[in-house]
Amino acid sequence: RFAIVAFCIGCATLPFLKVYVGNEEMIRIGGERGVALANPNYFGMWFGFCAVYFLIAGLEAKNYVIRSASWLVGLFCLYLMGISVSRGALLGVAIAMVIAFEKVLKRSFLPILGFLCFGWLVYVSGIFDDLIGYYLHRGAEETGRSRLWAWAFDGILNSWGGGVGFSEAMITDGSTGKSYGPHNSFLFIALSSGILSLSFYVAYLGQVIRGGLRARLQNAVDSPFILPLVSYSMLSLMVADEVFMSPWHMVVFCAAIGVSKVGRKRKKPDIQNRRTKNVRNEAEPSLV
Repeated sequence: RFAIVAFCIGCATLPFLKVYVGNEEMIRIGGERGVALANPNYFGMWFGFCAVYFLIAGLEAKNYVIRSASWLVGLFCLYLMGISVSRGALLGVAIAMVIAFEKVLKRSFLPILGFLCFGWLVYVSGIFDDLIGYYLHRGAEETGRSRLWAWAFDGILNSWGGGVGFSEAMITDGSTGKSYGPHNSFLFIALSSGILSLSFYVAYLGQVIRGGLRARLQNAVDSPFILPLVSYSMLSLMVADEVFMSPWHMVVFCAAIGVSKVGRKRKKPDIQNRRTKNVRNEAEPSLV
């Protein structure tokens, strides 16, 4: 249900779209300033999450109408993700769908065949031709993360105990006046809060991964969604600073941790003590 609500929330921001980069080689779109999804990367990650959900929902659906509707909504989400030209979101969706395909192939090939035919029709229609060109152009650009990560590592080594604080965990570009973090949640937490906070963060994510892997062995309604969404969410943590606090991250991570608790093995009954108790009851004389 949350994914449907997230899709509706994302659609509510569409009237406030803004062109961040517009030239002959690439157009990049995000939300206006003051909107929650103003950053094009966050905008792309939000709709990438919705795309993963609806594409998997189509694969899992038994009804052809629901399957087609889910894939159409997923295609729309992919298009919105594409106009943001977010490379991290694109890679995350690709990895999540590979994981989803692996589970579906064990049951039946027909949903995969239908999905491939649907993708072929979309490709022939040419809807994503311009977006593919935008991604190819942006893929040739320097991301700048190597310089940001080197600066972050230097700050971590100088203040590894308690960090430098949130206000100092940003570097300002003198030419534009914009502030940038290390574009990596692990480096961001280590730089701003220190190694101890990073260790708690890693332990938290370890529980998430454990729950995602256990979900593969269960047959609950949401089991097919958890591991692909966890993989998508984990990848986004590598390319953004504060995205781990986004609503869809918290929902996915809490669902995965809940799987680890539900899937915990029950303690085996002590058969030896039970047998001893039965022998004692048989040996006692009846009072009736």
